[in-house]
Amino acid sequence: MKKLLMIAIAVTTLQVAQAQTRLGIKAGVNFATYVGDDVDDADMLTSFYGGLFVNLHVSDVLSIQPEVLYSVQGAKSTFLDTTITSKQEYINIPLMLQLKVMGFYGEIGPQLGILMASEISGAGITFDTKDQLTSTDIGLCIGAGFKFENGFGIGARYAMGLTSLDNVDDGYDSDYKNSVISLGLLYTFGSK
Repeated sequence: MKKLLMIAIAVTTLQVAQAQTRLGIKAGVNFATYVGDDVDDADMLTSFYGGLFVNLHVSDVLSIQPEVLYSVQGAKSTFLDTTITSKQEYINIPLMLQLKVMGFYGEIGPQLGILMASEISGAGITFDTKDQLTSTDIGLCIGAGFKFENGFGIGARYAMGLTSLDNVDDGYDSDYKNSVISLGLLYTFGSK
C-alpha cells in the first residue's frame, strides 16, 4: 500500500511540474552599441539573436525564466569616411524574474555572456579581435512584453553590460561596455 501511495505521489508531482514548466523559443533583432567613458561616436549595429528558454511558474503571476541565446552585438563608427564595424558573437545566459498580469509581463535579471568570436572590419579588411576582449560579459537585463494564449508573444529587452570589454594589457584600461536593445518574437510550447 505504501509503494502504491508513493507511486501516486510521484506521478502527481511529475504532472504538476510538467504543467508549470514550459519550453520556448525566441528570436529577433538587436540594436547594439558600446557605452562608457572611452566611447566616442559609436553608432548602433543592427544584428540578430535567437535561442531557447524554460519558463518555470512559481505562481500565477510570478515565474523564473532561464535562457540560452546566440546574440550578435557590437557597434559601428566612422573614421575618415570609412565605416568601421566591431562585431561580437556571444552565447548569452540570462536568468529573468518575470511578473505577469493578463498576458503582459515585466522582467528583470542578470545575464552572463560568453564571447565566441569577435572581429573589426572596414575598407575591405577584417581583423580577429577576440583576444583583445574579455571572455565573459556580466550584465543586467530589464524588459517587457505580451504573451498570447496560443503561445506566441512579443518582447522587448534592454541588456546593460556591467563589465568593461577591454582585455588589452597596455597600461591603459579602456572603459567600454555592451548596450543592447532587443525586439523579438517568442513561442511557448504547450500554452493554452
